[in-house]
Amino acid sequence: MGIFNVIGSLQNIESAEASGDSFDTKTSLLVNGLGTLAGTAFGSPFPTTIYIGHPGWKALGAKHSYSMLSGVFMTVVSLFGLMGLIQALIPVEAGMAIVLWIGIIITSQAFQAIPKHHSPAVVVGLLPAFAGWAVLIIQNVFLFLDGKLQGILQELGANKEIHFSLSDIPTHLPFLPYALGGVLSLSQGFLITSMIWAAMVVFILEREWWKASLWAVIAAVLSTVGWIHAYELKGNAILNRFTEIANWDFPIAYLSLATLFLFVKFLGSKEKADPADH
Repeated sequence: MGIFNVIGSLQNIESAEASGDSFDTKTSLLVNGLGTLAGTAFGSPFPTTIYIGHPGWKALGAKHSYSMLSGVFMTVVSLFGLMGLIQALIPVEAGMAIVLWIGIIITSQAFQAIPKHHSPAVVVGLLPAFAGWAVLIIQNVFLFLDGKLQGILQELGANKEIHFSLSDIPTHLPFLPYALGGVLSLSQGFLITSMIWAAMVVFILEREWWKASLWAVIAAVLSTVGWIHAYELKGNAILNRFTEIANWDFPIAYLSLATLFLFVKFLGSKEKADPADH
């Protein structure tokens, strides 16, 4: 969570600069860290982060006082236990509308703030995030069905314990209709994977094969130690696996890509060195 927090904050600072507002990175991260430390003093396990969607809030006319008012509002809600009342009065769909708007704005910015020929990199960078979304939906479906199953068994007075679990699905077999293991692997550490994949595609498009190869090696290292693609299923829980090499497939695949990029680089250099053959 801490790593994702830092990466997300850096991305939000970059997003703000792309929309015309530049903020000092060191100061922003320092205040962000102090906010996290202050939260821990009051028992919060969650780190603070620079809030996403700067271009969207800017388009709505929000300025610095918006953040202050948001802080005051959340403090009052927390101190007086009003969250339950708010949830009862305001449907979730109404609150999610603003989040959807922010998502549309920042996704649009991702395409607008880059050279046009880099657009494929943005599309590729979205794929791991889509996998994360798909896994969230699948996991919630299994949790819902398992809850219903437990209710039925309780009504029937069944003594045998039966669960509807993700861990009972063979991850290598087709499931709706794709292999469950593939989407699970791609969803783990998707924020980091998205950045790496997008960076690789950018350098492929620019024919900077050394840099593309370097990113592939970084991906191989991260997949080896379990920062990306590694998971373990226990019931309907999806757990991280940092203590061992969960799967050699991804490190081998990324190292193969790195080798391929270097091979293409070598061929390109050879062609330039021998123009008589053209």
